[in-house]
Amino acid sequence: LSSVHRLEEGKRFFLESMNNLGFRTLNGHGNFMHVAFDDYADAVHRALKEIVYYRKDFNEPCLKGFSRFSSATCKQLRPIVQCIENVAKNNN
Repeated sequence: LSSVHRLEEGKRFFLESMNNLGFRTLNGHGNFMHVAFDDYADAVHRALKEIVYYRKDFNEPCLKGFSRFSSATCKQLRPIVQCIENVAKNNN
C-alpha cells in the first residue's frame, strides 16, 4: 500500500473508533484528526500523556474542546484508540 493510502486508512480507523465511542469528530481533509472528548477529556488526557504527543485543546471558538491528532497508520493509532477505549469504558 502507498503511504498516503495507509494514512487515509488510519484516519478512517481512528475517526470511526472515536465515533463508535460516542465522541464528536470533525471530518476534515487534511493531515489532522479532531475529536472532542467532552466529559472524558481530563481522564483521556491523563491516560494519553505518556504515549502520544497531540494538541489537547484550542482557543479558537470553532475548535474549542477539540483535540488534534496527526494522521498515522492503523498500527500506530491502535494503542491510542485502545487507551481511549479503556478510559471511556472505565468511566461509565
